[in-house]
Amino acid sequence: MGNVIALSKIGISVLGASDPNDFIFHSSYNTFKIIIEGDVTDTIPALGSKTIQVAHGLPFIPLVTAFALENGKAWAFPPNSPNITGTFPRIGYLKTGIVFNYISADEDYIYFNFDNTGVANKDVTVKFYCLEAI
Repeated sequence: MGNVIALSKIGISVLGASDPNDFIFHSSYNTFKIIIEGDVTDTIPALGSKTIQVAHGLPFIPLVTAFALENGKAWAFPPNSPNITGTFPRIGYLKTGIVFNYISADEDYIYFNFDNTGVANKDVTVKFYCLEAI
């Protein structure tokens, strides 16, 4: 095998392990690798939807993961969820009105889709990571 970088699971010797499932990371086996990371900021219109489009410039369709941060808030939120400010008994969730609906990608672009149920425009920054295909 030559020189490798490897990290085995707890209780398994990195020198004696031979099953790929024995490793958390092994440089000889394909794992998800971050190829590109970036961020993009855009305004989501009041009572509307917006798809933010970013060119990725990769020769393949990447697997993309991301988090959104609403301007003025101190926490990020993942796709498929609203931006929740808190939870309260009997009331439930308090939301800011921004919903990060989904991420998709094609041969040329990455798409981040949002809804805004609030009555004011809201700025959102998306931090994204393009992962290498396995």
